[in-house]
Amino acid sequence: MTLSEAQIAQAVALTEAYRRVEGTAADKIAAIVAAYYLQKVDPMSLASVNRWLDIVVPALIRTSDDSARRAAAYFLGIRGIEAPGSPLYSPVIATGTVDQGVRESLLAMGPYNYANKMKANGGKRLSSKEQLIIANNLAAATLRHAQAGGRQTIFENSAKDRTALAYVRVTKAEPCFFCVMLQGRFEWRPFSEDSFEASNSRFTGAGDAKVHDNCHCSLKPIYSRDDKYAKDALEAAELWGLWGIGKGKEAINNFRQGYNHWRETGSKDWKPDA
Repeated sequence: MTLSEAQIAQAVALTEAYRRVEGTAADKIAAIVAAYYLQKVDPMSLASVNRWLDIVVPALIRTSDDSARRAAAYFLGIRGIEAPGSPLYSPVIATGTVDQGVRESLLAMGPYNYANKMKANGGKRLSSKEQLIIANNLAAATLRHAQAGGRQTIFENSAKDRTALAYVRVTKAEPCFFCVMLQGRFEWRPFSEDSFEASNSRFTGAGDAKVHDNCHCSLKPIYSRDDKYAKDALEAAELWGLWGIGKGKEAINNFRQGYNHWRETGSKDWKPDA
């Protein structure tokens, strides 16, 4: 299916608007989770920690479920622009992607982290600066969870909708090396469910779209080979071919160095032995 310039422009406008809305909603809940923790939680008090979790966990679950519903609407909107006249399709809405299990993640990033640092500090309570760092890490992790429902919804519907040719990762304007690496793991149908699986173990986000803390990437279904975001992904794959040399973490580290060198200098001439 060939897209007209008008279709491409409409799809880009809708995709960027969707990504902004998702980012704003995630930023909001992340700020709430971190601010409440920083201002009102005594990390050494179980009662205080539980009060915080009882408030923020349901809010985070709702945010992820709202993200799933927005993603389903976005999916249908993109499908209508890029594949008009296709058979009717009823999208899956991946509510429940984030559940009560998220409590453990928040505990690990907040109170458990505080207790471990306090132990390493000889039992002394942490400084305000150290506590702020923990709160910022909590916010970054919350961002990942808040958008999980939306990402999972796009993934599941791209797999289910036989009209779709692929799905692709949509990054921010200046993405980090890890997001570009995963953006380049792009496959035309039939694509495998583990397209994004071979990732650094530090970045094991919920669902099938692997993301790191503080990530604002989204996913997009692809209905045409001239889709702008598919072309972006193929360019990312070319970059991986240049610098992703070796196996496992060695390849990832080489790609990171090559990609960062390119961003800093504008040159793609980096080699592992440079």
